[in-house]
Amino acid sequence: MRFSDLPPLERPREKALHYGVDTLSNHELLALLIGSGYTDTSASDVAYQLLSESGGLLNLLNKTIYDLLRIKGIGEGKALRLLSCFELVKRIGISHNKPDFLPSTIDLYQKYQTKFSQIQKEHVYLIILDKKKRVLHEASLYLGTRKEVSCSAIEIIQQVIVHNGNCFYLIHNHPSGDYHPSEADITFTADLINKAKKLHVEMLDHIIIGESGYFSFRNSES
Repeated sequence: MRFSDLPPLERPREKALHYGVDTLSNHELLALLIGSGYTDTSASDVAYQLLSESGGLLNLLNKTIYDLLRIKGIGEGKALRLLSCFELVKRIGISHNKPDFLPSTIDLYQKYQTKFSQIQKEHVYLIILDKKKRVLHEASLYLGTRKEVSCSAIEIIQQVIVHNGNCFYLIHNHPSGDYHPSEADITFTADLINKAKKLHVEMLDHIIIGESGYFSFRNSES
């Protein structure tokens, strides 16, 4: 069924204009972003398929353009529109940090534990802060399935510098569920700290999140 076949106030656009966007369901909001479907398939149907294949709304934030392009009815233009919306959601979440608030380890664990619980692969978040410990940028890196961090220290530091950062947090998960650092994690972290210092950048902490807890390199030193 096409939107035009629905009664006027049941169409997402008209419903949003008349009652407010907060009255729309998740798939209706996505349908508005998608805009149109294809032969005998509405934007609402495409939105249903996207939600179904993603396993829920939360997982949409981790989608890549290649994931979206696999959905019939979503081309490059629609994929970029959706990804732009998802990126804004992430940035709005980051901007809720108080200007001079330095997150504690438990704050970070509680925030990212939910993200990682939906991910079956190793995933790394780089949180970049300025001199006043205000969050400037969050970079999400998809790095495969191994237990250890598999990106280079230089790559991380370059991102901090490019975003005019002075310090950063590194957070990643162990898909195995075990949050204890591997030998590779320990070696990588030591190398990252040393390289960061040479370039006048500070690593505030490296946090590993597992199924039932977390490990903080900063706390382990105290």
